[in-house]
Amino acid sequence: MRFTLFSISHWLYLAVILLILLSSASNSAQAEQTDRSLTILAGLPESAHGSAGFISRLPEFLGPAISARIRLSYNPASGGVMAANRLSLAHPDGTMLGALPLSAVVTRTIEDRTPYVLSDFEPVLLAWSAPYALVAPPSAPFQNLAQMIELNKRNPENRALTFYHDGLNPISPGTLQTLAVTKKSGLKLNLTQRAGLTPALLVGSEPNVFMAWPLDQLAPESKQYKIVAVLADTYRGPCAPDGLDLSSQKLHPSPVHDYLGFYFPSRTIQAETMNMAKALTALAANPQIETVAENYCLIRGQMDPAQTAATLNREYIAQVELLASIYAGENLGQKAP
Repeated sequence: MRFTLFSISHWLYLAVILLILLSSASNSAQAEQTDRSLTILAGLPESAHGSAGFISRLPEFLGPAISARIRLSYNPASGGVMAANRLSLAHPDGTMLGALPLSAVVTRTIEDRTPYVLSDFEPVLLAWSAPYALVAPPSAPFQNLAQMIELNKRNPENRALTFYHDGLNPISPGTLQTLAVTKKSGLKLNLTQRAGLTPALLVGSEPNVFMAWPLDQLAPESKQYKIVAVLADTYRGPCAPDGLDLSSQKLHPSPVHDYLGFYFPSRTIQAETMNMAKALTALAANPQIETVAENYCLIRGQMDPAQTAATLNREYIAQVELLASIYAGENLGQKAP
């Protein structure tokens, strides 16, 4: 077949047009894929440390894994309750994910002071677990729980110690665990609610005060406080920050940990929930995560939504039982279950 210059140019022109059309279609499909957006509601303060630091890296690690643009929305007000409430009202279309502390989802529901209930959330994954620690001012006249008990016995009023607890969440997991352990040890405490509870409140405070705080968020080199006890059945590392020697720490039995959980609004389709659970589980297994800030106490094993829901139910029951065991005679400002 004979081709003229005109016919060759004509075919080349058509080939270029075809390539442009194919490229345009490919770019359109790719744009459609990457235009997916996901808002993560964080019920923790913005920080590079601990579980909040893990959340801050989700756009970097999770975004490419699910081919989505991730926007972080921090709302730590009322211990994460505001973020949880916003999530409970969101459309179940997979575009909004909650990264919430256990206390916002479970403990505050026990208090019956929230506009939402457990069934308003679709559990996806519990990705973080850490025990609580008791921290006191550097000037505190005790180094461990045994010395706290001895100090308490020497005081004629039998209330030598003051426990700071969260005024916004008076039955947080840390408060419940502390009161259960101290009650079992025979300690009777002066209970003081403090809004905006942080270890920084220990600076300049009386020496005989202490509070409970997640172990992973404590800095062993800090001059603001000292760690005097760890509340846990067993130490499940790597929960402790670098440089903290737990070899001399006696672990005190406590049934619940501080958890960071991921949740969709209820009625989110199961396929969306399972896909997100798989992506987050793979992320938790990524060794690169441990090179970010401190060591993260990630739950490395496989945990699907059903396991997460079962764990939440167990934690709920454990905290109800803790509350029932310590409520008598203790005025925390909350209703009994």
